[in-house]
Amino acid sequence: DSESLKACQALLDEYLPKLKALPKAQITRQVCGGCLDFKVSITQPLEEHGSWAEANYEPLESEFMEKLKAIDGTSLHETQEITFEAL
Repeated sequence: DSESLKACQALLDEYLPKLKALPKAQITRQVCGGCLDFKVSITQPLEEHGSWAEANYEPLESEFMEKLKAIDGTSLHETQEITFEAL
């Protein structure tokens, strides 16, 4: 019932249509009940991901992160590019 987590979710809800509009994007949200981490993962096939990566994930990433950092009660804000592979 954390107010900051509710605000993070509201921000994600605001950006979800734009994120889902990315070619073949799948969006997941993870929340840790113990440490209250709020994480958003955006996965795309490699063929689709290149053009967004070449644009430095702009403008969505910087806009989202700026608003996320403004939420009271949040403290560590970071992005990370990782590779997923189904085994």
